[in-house]
Amino acid sequence: MAILLNKKASLRYVFFILIGCISRQAVAHGGPLNEQAVQACIAKTVSENCQYQGHHNDLYIGTCQYLTEQSLMCVRNKPIQTIAPETSTEPEGEHAEAH
Repeated sequence: MAILLNKKASLRYVFFILIGCISRQAVAHGGPLNEQAVQACIAKTVSENCQYQGHHNDLYIGTCQYLTEQSLMCVRNKPIQTIAPETSTEPEGEHAEAH
C-alpha cells in the first residue's frame, strides 16, 4: 500500500513539473505586441515581404503573417541586420544660406 501511495505522489509531482514547464513556454511567447511589425504590413497581403527598423538601429526582414483573421504582422525570417546610424552632412543648428 505504501508503494502505491509513493507512485501516486511521484506521478503527481511529475505532472506538476510538466505543467510548470509548459506554462513557462507559453509565457515566453506572450510578450508585448510590436507595433512597428504590425505597421510594416499595413496594405500588404499574407506572405508578402516586409521589413521594419527597431529601436536600436536593427533592421528586421520577413514576411507578413496573420496576427488575427483581419490583421497582419511582419514576422522575421532572416537574421537581424545592424544598420549604421544616419549621418548628416549638414552642420547642426540653423541652415546657412549662401547668397
